[in-house]
Amino acid sequence: MSDARPVNILRKLTADPFNVDDVPPALGDYAATWAAAAGADTSLTILAAICAAAAVIDDRIRLEVDRRREWFESARIWAFGVAPPGSAKTPAEKSMLAPIFELHREEHEAWAKSCQGLDEEADRPPQPRLFVSDTTIEKLADVLVENPGGMFVWNDELGSIIGSHDQYKSGGGGRDRYEWMRLFDGGPHQVERVKRGSFFIPNWGASILSATTPHGLAKFSKKLDEDGLLQRFIVASVGQRTAPIDTIDPKEDRDRYHALLRRLRTYSSQGNITVMFSPEAAEVFRSFELEAIETMQAAYSLLPSLGGHLAKHPAIVARLTLIFHAVQCPAHPASEKISKEAVELAMKFARKARRHALSVYSTMGNATGSLDLARDVARWLLADEKRGETLEQRDIVQRVGSFRSSPPEGRGQAMALLVDYAWLTVHPGRYEKGYPTRWSLNPALREIFAAEVVHEQAMRKARFEMLKERTETC
Repeated sequence: MSDARPVNILRKLTADPFNVDDVPPALGDYAATWAAAAGADTSLTILAAICAAAAVIDDRIRLEVDRRREWFESARIWAFGVAPPGSAKTPAEKSMLAPIFELHREEHEAWAKSCQGLDEEADRPPQPRLFVSDTTIEKLADVLVENPGGMFVWNDELGSIIGSHDQYKSGGGGRDRYEWMRLFDGGPHQVERVKRGSFFIPNWGASILSATTPHGLAKFSKKLDEDGLLQRFIVASVGQRTAPIDTIDPKEDRDRYHALLRRLRTYSSQGNITVMFSPEAAEVFRSFELEAIETMQAAYSLLPSLGGHLAKHPAIVARLTLIFHAVQCPAHPASEKISKEAVELAMKFARKARRHALSVYSTMGNATGSLDLARDVARWLLADEKRGETLEQRDIVQRVGSFRSSPPEGRGQAMALLVDYAWLTVHPGRYEKGYPTRWSLNPALREIFAAEVVHEQAMRKARFEMLKERTETC
């Protein structure tokens, strides 16, 4: 019999906000003080600060993750927050991205000045761009030809980015969406078009930051194929806005943050530069990669879309590690090997991001029904006073309608979830089509969920009375 404490899956799955302890202080201090001064959720500002750092680190500065597999990762991050209306998501992102806008303007003005007196467009030097807010995939290709260090895409409405793809055209899916997805991986890209001709893009890569509301996510997520587009994003479940704290002034933290991003921007490169793990850091990363594979496999049985997201976590942790290392390194990131502590901090962030992803993916319109089915069984377990401490599958089939109408794999996934969340333990030796059919209940259920027991029993009684009244009046 398991003595583990069962998890309350009847409530909405939530995650603690990202905070200053989840990132290096140089990134987290300003994100935290600005959020407190504005009454915003720190998840918004932390996520935006990470993306801002990714935007100014040249993609040609690459972490060698595994020499044997020729696996390299750049500081390229995709992220979005799911925030209720009125949560200050746009002001929060703009505040963290202010150094990006300043650098972009300064570099554009310097380029425009260098072009004065040049008659022919062919004589002009490449135009630097640090970010774009509104672009087509064709125009982005032109921009990336001139900016091999990568690009940053910012739009405060995720639906605008998703809506710009041709996935809503007749037949669903399309070339634009797949070209956007390839931006996550970066690397060389050869374009061949009848009208636009042939041209080579040294690095087809971009970081992305955006946001949406829970309603907006539910609306467009139903139209997305399970092709991995959303799964490439780190996601944050953002809470409601709170009262601003007037006594907090983030100016000093802001000045240090702006100086940091300017310093990172100076590390531009004409070719690939390799950053190495220390032996201790490499060992820690390998342990996380194994952990991520196990977590991904478990998630696929619950929510395939979540499993697809967690499959990206080893690459995301490598990228976060490079960013955290660059932020904390006093000189060029390649001047020092990455420490074990940088990897561990990236892992800590990723584990919290995993909980945020579970919270978001469990409420999306295209989520599977295994979680809902597990909740139906859980409600019956709490409400039925006559059931014993040993549970047979035939008992659930008789008492839970949604379970009765589900296929074997759906039943198996739901019951596996109840086992994983310590509501049940499996009795060995009783299986049907590979799935267990007998379980023991965790004896702590009724004590821990006393309030839920009373509620579910009251609801069960009310439904019975309504059914009885309807029968008597017929």
